[in-house]
Amino acid sequence: MTTTTFTKSALLAALLAMTLAATTWLPAPASAADVTAGSAPDVATSSAPESAAAESDDDEAANWDNGHIRIGDRRHRHYNHDTDDLVSVGHDSILAAGGQVDSLVAVFGSATNNGTAREDVVAVFGDTTVNGPVGDSAVAVLGNVTINSDVAEDVVAVLGNVRLGPAAHVHGHVVSVLGTVTEDSGAVVDQGIERILPQELTSSQSLRTWVGKGLMLGRPLVLGTGLSWLWGISFAFLALYAILALLFRDAAEHCIATLNDNPGKSLITAILAVLVTPLMLFLLMISVVGLLVIPIALVILLCAAVFGKMTAVGWIGSRCFSVRPGVTAPHPALAVIVGGLLVMLAYLVPILGLVIFILLGMFGYGAVLYALVNRFRRTSSGTAHVASAAAPNAAASGATSAAAAQAASAAAAAQTAPPDAAAAAAPAAAAEHLPLSTYPRAGFWVRMGALLIDTVIIWALVRLLLNWPQEGSTRLCVLGLAIYGALMWKIKGTTIGGIVFDLRVVRLDSRTLDWPTAWVRALGCILSICALGLGFFWIAVDAGKQAWHDKFAGTIVVRVPKGTPLV
Repeated sequence: MTTTTFTKSALLAALLAMTLAATTWLPAPASAADVTAGSAPDVATSSAPESAAAESDDDEAANWDNGHIRIGDRRHRHYNHDTDDLVSVGHDSILAAGGQVDSLVAVFGSATNNGTAREDVVAVFGDTTVNGPVGDSAVAVLGNVTINSDVAEDVVAVLGNVRLGPAAHVHGHVVSVLGTVTEDSGAVVDQGIERILPQELTSSQSLRTWVGKGLMLGRPLVLGTGLSWLWGISFAFLALYAILALLFRDAAEHCIATLNDNPGKSLITAILAVLVTPLMLFLLMISVVGLLVIPIALVILLCAAVFGKMTAVGWIGSRCFSVRPGVTAPHPALAVIVGGLLVMLAYLVPILGLVIFILLGMFGYGAVLYALVNRFRRTSSGTAHVASAAAPNAAASGATSAAAAQAASAAAAAQTAPPDAAAAAAPAAAAEHLPLSTYPRAGFWVRMGALLIDTVIIWALVRLLLNWPQEGSTRLCVLGLAIYGALMWKIKGTTIGGIVFDLRVVRLDSRTLDWPTAWVRALGCILSICALGLGFFWIAVDAGKQAWHDKFAGTIVVRVPKGTPLV
């Protein structure tokens, strides 16, 4: 069997499986489960259509070995809905002896052809049995195929076995993917048998159990016979994570601490990395030198993903230990093992297991990248950040001098005060008198991260809680985002996304943010969105890092230290 023929057979199985969702939209036949011999006269009531069908069958018979011509004809008839298909979802699809249909399809059920199928017989998550002639192919995805009649083209079983009975005559190929082929001595296969990844590599029944009872129910792990290989892979990865924690203890502790302190920023970093990585690879691909960098970049990203998963399970394990002051924290390898065992138990829960699998990968991956970014920022900036914090800009020099003098006086007074009062006097005085408008201004990316969190919150409120229809939901989300922002800016000075990234909306004149300013900023935010987002992109090019709605309302967005009160 040549490579081209093999590719044709494999693609045929994939395409038939992928088009099953579309076939479920077709009108159901008159009989819910069976098409019996009594339905055959419905096809033969009109002599003219029967004559036309006979001529079409003659043309197809003349091109019996030309599969491409027949496939083109079938597609034309399907798109014009000139078909008599029997499609069942959730139960078996059985064609009785003497019945005739175009295609016989079963999803989450078995397809049995005891009559005549002019085209395909397909079963997904079920078995395909052919006891009558088939005008095209017989396919089973995650199921077995039994043939005991004439099949015009290919027989394909994906994650299943093929059994050819004594009356089987397959004019095309017999393809088994991760399965076996049992052939009776009287069976005839014109173009040969192809076994792709034979069953000796792994058990096809166990794969069907994992996919059907695990992945289809939204859980990565499942209990069952023959699944020792699945649990072996899981424990092998857990051992790899523990070894990484042993070899790179400092890095593991740093990444776990980063995830513990900055979960929101870690998630945003992971989302941005997923979005930027394809663009980065494309830019490297179109350059000559970049072709040499692509393998290195892929290896680095893979290592970050593996180390990130270790970080996530280690963080869960570290939360299980109650560490008191003066008590040494457990080794990160021990935390990884404990967290990994808990995560494996969570993987057994339907839906929740798959959600945890995805979130742990995202949070861990983002924590590793965020820790690397912070490390590079610290090494490159040096003491510049300390200098900017001491004197943010020349315009506020008078205010900072006064604040420094008051802080010094407070410190002098604190020397004569009790120790507890002295410890709290200096930072309290500095935080009380330093205007928020003098803090460093937030840049484009951190503000976009906060906006993304707020947008997800409003979208979930509109679509999930209010159950708003798809039509008009975008406009409602934009309006809801503006109202939500105005309320949060006036009451708390920031939104939930701003709280995650330590952002605060303040006026340029350092006065309290009032209702008119909040509503003007909210309406300007709608304008910034309607202008294809240009008002937000203005942050990246503006010297003062202001968006359009900031300029309308006379506000700025600053980054405040952690722990700064919201009121």
